[in-house]
This record gives sequence, structure tokens and C-alpha cells, in this order.
Amino acid sequence: MVNKILRKDYPDLFDQITDDEYERSHEEHRRGSNFYIKSIYEINEEYFPDFPKWWGFWESNVYIWDSEYGSDDEIYELNRVEQKEKVVTTYEWVPVKNEIECV
Repeated sequence: MVNKILRKDYPDLFDQITDDEYERSHEEHRRGSNFYIKSIYEINEEYFPDFPKWWGFWESNVYIWDSEYGSDDEIYELNRVEQKEKVVTTYEWVPVKNEIECV
């Protein structure tokens, strides 16, 4: 099973793969309108019938994306990923209710 695809090995196919983002897995504000981004891409039988070993979901390296100007950073690596459920426990502070006092 292939778990990593590099742009240097498949430059023409890489642009086709990264042309349509499935979703973002990471977005962190950098400065101004810039963000550090990691994207998820889907490689499937419909668009890549000759690459069955690649079918599945892939996550990009971190790249810089600007909400006004787009990306001027290059995606050069894709790593195979699978979606897993993640449970996050959060806590909050709530007022204590007064208890009735007996005399």
C-alpha cells in the first residue's frame, strides 16, 4: 500500500489531485489574512482509474494560504489518512445552587 505521494515523483498528476480540496484538516491563523493550512484530498476511481493503489484520502503538508490572494506556497507531499472519531471533553464553571438551611 502506498502511504506517501511526492510532487517530484508525479508532477503532472499532483496538480490534478490538489485541484479540488475535499476539506481542511488544519487551519491556523498566521498573520493578517494568511493561514497555515493542511488539506484533505480524495483520490477515487472516477478521476484516477489507473491508480487503484492511491484510492482513498490524503492529507497535504502544511502550506500558507491567503484569503485575499490564494496560495503562493506549494503542496509537495500527500500522506494517506483515514477518518477517526475524536471525543473531546470540555469543562465549564457553573454557579453553585444555594441549599435550604434548617434552623
